[in-house]
Amino acid sequence: MPEDDHSEVLKAHRLSTFRRCKLQKLKAQKMMNLCTDL
Repeated sequence: MPEDDHSEVLKAHRLSTFRRCKLQKLKAQKMMNLCTDL
């Protein structure tokens, strides 16, 4: 049972890091677009 808990935690952690990476990429793209617009 504890193993399942651990895997769930790992899954959640991976998801959060994945979302953070996606957000950072989006932010970077927005900044790039701003730079090219100027």
